[in-house]
Amino acid sequence: MAVTIFYFTSTGNSLQIARDLVNKIENSKLIPIVGAMHKEEIVPDSNVVGFVFPQHSSGLPRIVREFIEKFSFPHTHKIFAVVTCMHPRGLSLEQLNQLLVKKNRILNAGFYVPMPVNFIIGYNPPPLEIQHQIMKDANEKLHEIVTILSQKERYVEKVGFPAKTLARISTVYRTRLESIRTLDYNFHVTESCNACGTCEMVCPVDNIKLIDEVPTWYHQCEQCLSCINLCPNQAIEYGMETKGRNRYLHPEISISDIIAQKERL
Repeated sequence: MAVTIFYFTSTGNSLQIARDLVNKIENSKLIPIVGAMHKEEIVPDSNVVGFVFPQHSSGLPRIVREFIEKFSFPHTHKIFAVVTCMHPRGLSLEQLNQLLVKKNRILNAGFYVPMPVNFIIGYNPPPLEIQHQIMKDANEKLHEIVTILSQKERYVEKVGFPAKTLARISTVYRTRLESIRTLDYNFHVTESCNACGTCEMVCPVDNIKLIDEVPTWYHQCEQCLSCINLCPNQAIEYGMETKGRNRYLHPEISISDIIAQKERL
């Protein structure tokens, strides 16, 4: 059984989960979504295809949605997804299945894996000891996921929200999806910026360019927050919301790993 796992990451959580899955699943390989996005059509030759990605605004990241729309599954018998998130809830698995149904496929297995939060616009990342516990719990859940994936039954985790709550979340998601690309107008740099270019290199959609040694955002933002979290000098802020907040990068992932996902395949 050949397994291909496609991943999208911004600060390393999803990449680490994807790597751990590859280490636990025989005959599996890892492919970055960003590196494959330039293709007009994606046709994996694997029996099993998996997707690992973070949850954005309680749903699918725009880049993942657009990637799935390019997908064809002529050789695939099983499709699974692992969503990294702050809390094990949201619309990502449901939305992914809806996209697959349009292609006459279904999501055979889906899971939410809580990981340390990197959305520093709204939250401060947890203290290191709590981060370590979250990662330990995530690793234990991965063992359960691998066991479930070896079975033939369909298994997709449910979020358990009341209908009214799901409707509200869905409305917020749609609104944010429409406006998310231009939300980068809130980013700005402080005098600590030394024009190192890290923000430009890590941006998955090439939305940042250095103009006269000053980062400039071009309103195609994913709101993944790679730029603000990975700036070596913490010279990027988002309005006043991020001032004084810690930045986050998974401890087993490097900035080079984040940049590498952009290499064209």
